[in-house]
Amino acid sequence: MKIKLISLLTASLLPMIAIVGCTEPSAPASSTTTSAVTTSTPAPEHPDTPEETGGVDLVLFIGQSNMAGRGTARSATKVQEGHAYEFRAISDPTRLYPLEEPFGVNENNPASGVNENKKTGSMVSAFCESYYAVTGRAIVAVSCSKGGERISFFDKGGKVYEDACARVKSAQDFLHREYENGNKDLKLRGTYVVWLQGESDGDAGTTAAAYTRTLNKIVKGFAADIGAKQTFIIPIGTYNGNNDGRKASYEVIRNAQIGYCDDSSLATVICTQLTDLHRYGYMKDEFHFKQEGYEIFGKDAGTNMGYFVQTGKKPECKEYTEE
Repeated sequence: MKIKLISLLTASLLPMIAIVGCTEPSAPASSTTTSAVTTSTPAPEHPDTPEETGGVDLVLFIGQSNMAGRGTARSATKVQEGHAYEFRAISDPTRLYPLEEPFGVNENNPASGVNENKKTGSMVSAFCESYYAVTGRAIVAVSCSKGGERISFFDKGGKVYEDACARVKSAQDFLHREYENGNKDLKLRGTYVVWLQGESDGDAGTTAAAYTRTLNKIVKGFAADIGAKQTFIIPIGTYNGNNDGRKASYEVIRNAQIGYCDDSSLATVICTQLTDLHRYGYMKDEFHFKQEGYEIFGKDAGTNMGYFVQTGKKPECKEYTEE
């Protein structure tokens, strides 16, 4: 499908939308370079003013295969015009694209190792639509995901972490330039991270302490290096196989993710339904979800992130049930 391009200089890209959410000071950021993307220190976010409305939130979607998506693009949520955009930091950092599935399919970077050809449909489109329904604000989405990788692959200071930061800073610079050139609809309101990763750590038997230690480095790094106001975590689901030991190892990682968010002011759980979806048959294999499953938990996660951005309060995640 040919994707409609969005001009850099058109000031009427996005509908004017009401201001929601809380504004917090961004953490200091540093310069980051990869062989594919070179950017400067991220541009400051623009505070709300009484005479000015609108703007966008910038979200990095990062993780392994269930973030990358192994669903079916044609069955995914169709994002309405003006509700969400993709910034392609690797393949075309000169414009915004309407967000479509498979999200991130063009964003391979062999230099960092974020390189795969298996993206077929994800939860991101459903996430962005539900976020817009709650906040009235569009997401500018950045992809940095690759299946089959343990948390060490994403660790602070490594090539993938630096690539992720560079992608976000490139998007921040783009939005700042557009705003300064008169496109007030692209005012950057906040930078956030959505994290879905950990199945490979369950497979490898990573301990809760080791996982939490690395996750803490990454979350604090994103706060300092890209000014992320919050990292939103979607805890992993259940191993969909007959190995009880593997199921127990997945539970160790899931509980570590939830426990970390309970204790951190920088991280918040926004969906716990992946284990429920396993019970209702929404998984396609041992690890991955059908597109219907991505739709369900993507919508729930986007709604809960929207609640946090509006209120500053951690949401109470609800169980998924069909009864």
